[in-house]
Parts: sequence; C-alpha cells; structure tokens
Amino acid sequence: MKTTITAVVVMLAALIPTGTAHAVTIVYQQGQTNAFVSGYSGVEDARIISGNPNFNYGQYGARIDPSGTKGLLRFNLASFAGRFARINSVTLTFDASIMTGSVVNGTVLAYAILPANSGWGEGTVYGSSQTGSCCWNYAKYNTQAWAGSAGLSTPGVDYDSVQLGSFNYNSVNTYSMTFARNSAQLKALVNSWTNATNPGILLVEGNPLRDGYLYFYESDPGNTRGPKLTIDYTTGPAIIVEQPAGNALTNSSGVNCGSSSPGTSAAVKTFTIRNDGITTLSSIAVNATGGNSGDFVVSGLGATSLASGASTTVTVAFTPGAAGARSTTLAFASNDADYNPFNVALTGSGWNAIEIWRNQYFGTTTNSGNAADTADPDGDGLKNLAEFAFGSSPTNANSRVLPTGSVLGGSFVSSFIQPTNVSGITYGAEVSTNLQLNSWTPIADSGSGSNHVFSVPVSAGSQQFLRWKIINP
Repeated sequence: MKTTITAVVVMLAALIPTGTAHAVTIVYQQGQTNAFVSGYSGVEDARIISGNPNFNYGQYGARIDPSGTKGLLRFNLASFAGRFARINSVTLTFDASIMTGSVVNGTVLAYAILPANSGWGEGTVYGSSQTGSCCWNYAKYNTQAWAGSAGLSTPGVDYDSVQLGSFNYNSVNTYSMTFARNSAQLKALVNSWTNATNPGILLVEGNPLRDGYLYFYESDPGNTRGPKLTIDYTTGPAIIVEQPAGNALTNSSGVNCGSSSPGTSAAVKTFTIRNDGITTLSSIAVNATGGNSGDFVVSGLGATSLASGASTTVTVAFTPGAAGARSTTLAFASNDADYNPFNVALTGSGWNAIEIWRNQYFGTTTNSGNAADTADPDGDGLKNLAEFAFGSSPTNANSRVLPTGSVLGGSFVSSFIQPTNVSGITYGAEVSTNLQLNSWTPIADSGSGSNHVFSVPVSAGSQQFLRWKIINP
C-alpha cells in the first residue's frame, strides 16, 4: 500500500503387471467380461415411487420422472478391491429406452447414497410389496427404514448433498456423466463400492417442470445395454504428499513458507510422503528447483523407498535471501508414472526495511494499528513513516528528529543523510509562498546517494515555506 506523509473406454484382456504404474481403463457392465471378472453380474437397479410408497419396482428397467420417481443403482466392485492405486476418472453411461412427454431440458442428477442406507434390496417383483425389497418408505420393506426420510429425501443423511454428476437429455439415446470428484475422493468412493456395505447411487430428475418419464435399459443378465461404469485408474505405486500431515496436496498446489528478515530463518515445513499404491514406491528424491531455490533448504528425507501404505517425511527450511517475494518448486521424484515429479509451489517473503523496523518496535510487519505509516503512537507530532525515514523512535517522544536548514549564498538549504537501515522510500521537498493547498511546488534533490539536499533561493522581504515529503510505495 502506497503511503505519503507530508511533514476414455478400453476393455482389458489380461491382468496388468504390478511392478510399474499404468494408467488403464476397466468397464463394469452386467454380463460382460473384464480383466478381473468373467460374466459380471454385480449390478442392481430399482426404482421407488412416491405414489405407491410400499410397492417394489425391481424389474423392467430404471425410471425417473419429476413427480417423485427415483432410480437406485449399485455396482458390486468386490473384484476391483486391491487392484488400483489411484482413480483418475469414473464415468457412468446409460442407454435410454423410452421417453415420454417434453423432450426439452430433461436432466438426470446422480448422488452417492450414504453408507447408512447400505443394504437396500433390489427385489424380484413389479408393482407389489415384497419383504426385503426397497420401496419409497423402506430400504427393505417392513424390516429396514431409510436412514433419513422416506424416498431417500434427506441430503447429508440419506445421500451426499454434493452431486456425483449429471447429464441433459432430449431423446432416446446414450448418455454419460463423469463424476465431478478429485482423485482422492474418487478412490474413497470406489473403495466404498468394493465391500459389503456398498450403498450405490441415487438418480433423480433435475427439472421439476418437465413432464413424462425416462426409462433406462435395465441390468438383468443377458441385456447388453444396461448401465455401464468405466473407471480409469493407475496400478503400481502412487505418491501422496501431505502438508501438514493429513492434508493431501494436489500436484502443482502451493505452500506458503512464511516471512522473515532476509538472512533469518522464517519457518521449517514438514512434508509427509505416503505410498497410496499397491506396489513399492521407490527412487524417492526431493529437491528445490528454479526461482529462489537457495532460500529453501531441503533436508531430512527419511526414506527413498516406501512399501504400500508406508510413509516418511522431509523438511524444508525457508530463509529469505532478500526482501520481497521468494519462490521455488519443490519436486518429489519417484517411480510413480503419473506424477514424476510431483510438484509443490513454495512461496515466502523477505521483510523489507520498514517491515523490519515495524517488527522491531511493534512486533508486527503489517501497516496497521500503532504500526501504521500514518499512526503517531508516541504523540510527538511525527508520524511513523517520518520517524522511520529520519531515524527516530516511534515509541519515544524525546527522540524526535527532523532535518534542519540554513541560508547559504542566497538560498535556504536543508540537507540530511539517510539512515543506513532505511531503504525503499522516496524523499522529496516542496516550497510555497502562502501555505495554500495548491500552492506547493516540488524542489529537486541535488544530493547524491544517501545524502539528500534541497535548496530554495531567498530574497530580502519575501517569505517562503518548505516542507519534506516521504513516500512509501
């Protein structure tokens, strides 16, 4: 602040080797074969209808409409457990079979059903009550209610209030949605679908003004047009970098290392390196590269190889080499084929002269409160910026210092030497004959280096006024 003071789809045919990371794609669809399962039969779908709150609709395809019909979908990914290190993307594809009513602005929204509603039953009948099958009122008719409210209607209890994804439709066609989650969130989601508490997905109509309904081809065995889950994933090792511990960073994200006086250590940051993969993470090395790399000293790397699930740490000590912004890239090298290196942008700053001065007298570097450039905490009539510029104490009224002057050779001359610890400001002076607001004229500084000299010609019988001007850019 300037202050002036005056004064994606590939079907795998074989298992992937586990020694090196590979970005690969696998598809789960009822009756189909992939790398981990033959004749897959792990899809369940159903629908629940508000108009018939106790009826089961477990056959003849999933359906949604604006009147309250919702779809439930579950993929059993038990065969995928332990096969992946990182999930890069998940895409859900539907084949619409029937659509009625308006063909404009139809929208399908997908949400992750929360584990509290695990175990809902698909059922084997259509349009009647069946114990153990889901319906509007029950996850399992007469045996288990929904966790929150009928119709899985309570966000944050029945389902995650953050959408997995969505798509718009206007005809009988094939539609896909890619889940809007980062890699760590996708991994947690897929992990939850590999075990017995798999809760699945809730599908709802996103446009309540639309009429009619939309059917999707069901997942019954023998149907090749049922819902399809496509997962792009990484095998092998997977590096995770945390700062602080427990806070996973994304590649190229930033970490601020603080600030201090140049040459003085600001802070030491500890980074945790974790192997989230299924094979050994090796060839680990950490270096600061580019920018002001010499200001960021890397040390204490605990291990260069990590087994699956293991972790180690490394520290970075920041000591600014000069005032102002300082930065570098912290590169984590390893055998992770997706992120080699995994980069973290490090930043910090070195205090400038006035920040060092503020910290000396006020214990803060910020231009605010008693430390503000325009404040006068000692009440001596001299504002902080002037105290700094002329080398006096802002907390001692008796230390007040201002330049003096004298008449030499027909001119009034005021000169002073800039204190050695003062930099980053501009000195100036102005002259006026009447002290009026717009009557001040700048005077050139005829000194050099740290010696500042301002002179004004004078004559007998005339009056002139001189004032100093200090600017902190």
